[in-house]
Order: sequence, then structure tokens, then C-alpha cells
Amino acid sequence: MLAGRPFTSADDHDAPLVVVVNETFARKHFAGVEQSIGKRVRLSGDGEPWREIVGVTADLQLHQWAYVGTEMFFPLEQESSFRDDPAPQYALTVVLRSTSGSAAQQLRRIVTDLDPTIPVDRVVTMEAAVDQALWQPRVTAWVMGAFAILALALAGIGVYGTAAQTAARRRAEFGVRMALGATRRDLLALAVGRSMRFITAGVAVGLALAWGLSGLLRDLLYEVSATDSLAFAGACGLLALTGLLASYLPARRVAAIDPATALRQD
Repeated sequence: MLAGRPFTSADDHDAPLVVVVNETFARKHFAGVEQSIGKRVRLSGDGEPWREIVGVTADLQLHQWAYVGTEMFFPLEQESSFRDDPAPQYALTVVLRSTSGSAAQQLRRIVTDLDPTIPVDRVVTMEAAVDQALWQPRVTAWVMGAFAILALALAGIGVYGTAAQTAARRRAEFGVRMALGATRRDLLALAVGRSMRFITAGVAVGLALAWGLSGLLRDLLYEVSATDSLAFAGACGLLALTGLLASYLPARRVAAIDPATALRQD
């Protein structure tokens, strides 16, 4: 609770109607969290009663693929007090913290003792519930990761092929440079430096495009920013490293050739 109070047993069908809203609701419709306490709201004007805001909660990620929007919470007993159905049927989810290994059996026994007509269905651990709720996003993430790795491999192969072709065309030039006193390190620096200029330009353009389009992923992320600096730095570093290796290997092979052999081959 950020302000006000939660529901109590006094908030029954005989008490004034109350509601608890989340922080986004309070900031959107009122001046702030504290200022919303005591205000009256209703869902619509078609027969809906007015309710007093008695509490404000922190925002919760209640859905997997939705942004955090405005939320209103009602006491269950008051929610059914003005409906046409005097005894509406609700499916309730109860979260029970227990250190007992037989909590499920104990829960069923307690509910049966209270009312044998109440069914207790789908008793699962919190870990199993989270796994069940997140299996689809996890599979999607693995598939996207696999395609990303494939794209990185194809990009590395493309850079390698281009660098190898460029280095092969400059074989005679390298032979002349070595005959005039250039070392293999000089030739490697020359070949790799030229490739890295193109790779740096490509990474810069890709970084700008990724930063500009990152807002499209904002609603799919939780507890991480769409412009997370660590993720962008890691991606740029990985791409640069891939390009460096793809450029270094063919340049190293050409730089190791004998100058006379390079001139005769040309």
C-alpha cells in the first residue's frame, strides 16, 4: 500500500462502498497518490454506484503481455451486494504460504470442513504456476534467440567472405609491401583496420536503428528497459568481435604468404 488502507472485514455489504486503486490510476485521474484518498469514482454512469477510494497500491504486472494500466480493486462482498444475482458464482485464487509438504491436503481438508460444497481445484506450487504462465514467452524468447544466433552466424560468414575476397585481391600489393620491408603485423593492421572501419559504420547504423525502434518492445519487457545500456553494449561488442575475427582470419592467412610467391601468383 502506498497510501490509505487495504480492505478489512468491516467493508461488507452494509458498509459504504469502497475501492482501492493502483498508482497509475491515482496519477492519471488525480493529482497524485495522497490526493486520491477520499475521492469518489465509479466505473460508468449506467447504474454503477459511487465508491470512495480508501487505498492506493503499487503498480502490479497482472498480465503477461500487457503494460501496467489503471486498476481498480473491489471487496468481493460489496461487489455482489448490488448485482442482480444475489448469489453470484466466483472462482477465487488463494495464495497460501506454508512450510508444510502436505499443504495441499491440509487445505482441502480445511475447506471441506468449512463447506463440503466448495470445490478446491488446481492446487499447484508457486514455481509451477509461474512456469505454466511463462512457458509461451520463454519459448518465444528461445526461438528469437535462435534466429538471432543464426543471423549473427550469417553476418559473420558474409564478413569473412568479403574480407577474404578483398585480401586475396590485395595479395600482390601485400607482396610488394613485404618486399619493401613491411612486416606481417603491418599488413594485418592494414587489412583489419580497413575492414573494421566498415564494421564500425555498420554497428553505428544498426545501433541507431535499434535504439529508435526499441519502443516497439517496451510492452513486452518486464523489469528491464527497452533501451538497456548493458544489452546494447553487449550486442555492439559481440558484433564488433564477430567482425574482427571474420576479418582477421583471412588477412592473417594472406599476410603469411611468401612475397615472391604472391608476386608470381598475381
